[in-house]
Amino acid sequence: MSILVLHPSLEMGAALIERLTAQGDEVRVIERDPQLVDHWRALGAFVAHGSADDPDLVERAAHSCRTMVLLDVEDGLTSTVESAIAGARSTTIDRVVMIAGAAAPRCLGLLRAGSLDYVFVRAAPQRSLFGRRSLDLGFMAEVVDAADDLAGDPRLELDLSDPAARRALGLGP
Repeated sequence: MSILVLHPSLEMGAALIERLTAQGDEVRVIERDPQLVDHWRALGAFVAHGSADDPDLVERAAHSCRTMVLLDVEDGLTSTVESAIAGARSTTIDRVVMIAGAAAPRCLGLLRAGSLDYVFVRAAPQRSLFGRRSLDLGFMAEVVDAADDLAGDPRLELDLSDPAARRALGLGP
């Protein structure tokens, strides 16, 4: 199966691409940073250099993909989310997996208003032993993978601080 990932951060993108390619999934990435293009290719992803703000690029990159993944979404990225969803409408994309921080109500509203199935995940960073806030990258890659693999036509909104959200994704207690 093919999955399109839009502008992943270095750490989260690497964890996700490594997980998905190890399972035999084809991963495509839209990346605007020319320095990261070769990095994603070295991890086994197919890369389109450009911006997810370009619906035509999203449409071309999404050819024969089932799922589009947007990571680290915040309401400051509303125009990017709008463009990505517009580009995905005329493709084989039928599900959007969006990982957002504490608040992204406008981006969530775009998903709700659209016709695509979606899994919207709120993922608040955890405090580490040294007081820094970070996400467990391996777990977040597992969350995206589980959201992609869900059966049916989900339109889910999950908060990972709630154990029921983890169970909805089949990720245990």
